[in-house]
Amino acid sequence: MVRDEPWEVAFERELATARAAGDIESAQRAVMMQWWRIVGALDRVDRRWANVRHLPGAEETRQAERDVVRAEMRQILERVAQWPEAAISLLDHRDLKQWRPLLIGRLAAHPDYRQAMIERAFKVRKVRRGRFEIAQEFIAIACADRDIGLLEATELLLRDLPDGVGPVIESLIAGYAVLGRTERMMALMLEAIAAGNAWPFFELLRAGHIESVPPAIVEALADRKVDIEPVKMIADLREAGYVAAAAALAERLSAPIDRLRSELDRAGRLVHSDVLKAIEIADAAVHRLLDSGRLPPRFDHELAGFLRLVPLSSATIGRVLDLAGLIVARPLREEIAANVACGLVLAGDPARARRLLASMINETQRRRVLTLLGDI
Repeated sequence: MVRDEPWEVAFERELATARAAGDIESAQRAVMMQWWRIVGALDRVDRRWANVRHLPGAEETRQAERDVVRAEMRQILERVAQWPEAAISLLDHRDLKQWRPLLIGRLAAHPDYRQAMIERAFKVRKVRRGRFEIAQEFIAIACADRDIGLLEATELLLRDLPDGVGPVIESLIAGYAVLGRTERMMALMLEAIAAGNAWPFFELLRAGHIESVPPAIVEALADRKVDIEPVKMIADLREAGYVAAAAALAERLSAPIDRLRSELDRAGRLVHSDVLKAIEIADAAVHRLLDSGRLPPRFDHELAGFLRLVPLSSATIGRVLDLAGLIVARPLREEIAANVACGLVLAGDPARARRLLASMINETQRRRVLTLLGDI
């Protein structure tokens, strides 16, 4: 080795010489010499910062320096992995245990060794960290070689871990998109949204990889606290041409009382042109809200406001009373009942008006009806 020669130059020369001679032991020796150089460099970094770790930013700086040194070791192993026979011999070296995931991942790039590396990945002892490192390598190789089997094996590799595929789910989704496996891509996308991560879906949506937006995706986006503003999600869906999905999401994301108000406003615009259809719309909106099991504030006021608009006739009185019976607040409920009773008196049906009056206790509303009946 030439004095002051850069380590990269020395290592490349030694590795090239060993490979030309088919000398695997010399290649191993060259790698381990660099390994001990790396160990020494890491030790010097730690000793340099040992007494000042309490200073602001000291630990971050120490870790940054260690990362630079570790990147050199990564570069060394990536280079030796281009000679699979030599790299295979390093897999069982006890000093390189923490680097096995990288070696396994890089060796999987060689088709002749791929199946062996997949099998070896399932035997990694430091399961959690090691398998995620391997998974990142496998996904990159699967996309580059268009190997769907490797991508599926990568997903299987992580499924039995506590975090599942979560930490690499974005990469897996992108991989299935690249390989054209739309069904699996959408299933993982739904899983990501359920975990609160909607970014993969919207990134692929903007890139044009989404062929359709099924109702399950809309439901997941609406039901979960995802990390994107609702307005942004709706706008992205519209821009991508999925207007129906955008409208469905907007409806699901709006507050229950807002949805009810919107439907009652629509019904209110029809009361003078098609009153029966207006009542049908209002009835459906009210019962949909009741079926949800969540009765929001101002429900009574919104429903009473609509019922005040409905023209009273023999065809509408019964429907109005049915809807009024759903109003929780008695004063509002009796106001609508009094309106109906007054309409009955004016229509020449005082007997029915008196039957309604018998169920009312609000004095103000009773006086309205009694005045029309001539009892006051």
